[in-house]
Amino acid sequence: MKPPVCHFCNRSLDSVKSRRAKAGDLVQFADYVPLPPGMCGHPHGLEWFCAEHVDAARALSRMRIDEAMLELKAGHGALRQPSTNGGGPFGRWLRALRRYFASSDRPPPR
Repeated sequence: MKPPVCHFCNRSLDSVKSRRAKAGDLVQFADYVPLPPGMCGHPHGLEWFCAEHVDAARALSRMRIDEAMLELKAGHGALRQPSTNGGGPFGRWLRALRRYFASSDRPPPR
């Protein structure tokens, strides 16, 4: 199963803001394909949406996920891109990697 991150805006549903309000939910679309019994993973056509986008996604659930995302984009503007400033659950790790690769003190490649 995918972690609870909005499929539209990439906002984590585990964020502090989400804990105070209704966090969002999974939405099943027309092209939903359940996983075979005993299989691990995330089924196609089942996606997480934050509280801000879940109602719009539910209204489009009769469509395939790719069609619904185009409709959401048309209705809500451009998609929010994942943070590139090192925010989110992997922020500290990304900042450390950037510092490492920007540093001239790193050992030479072998």
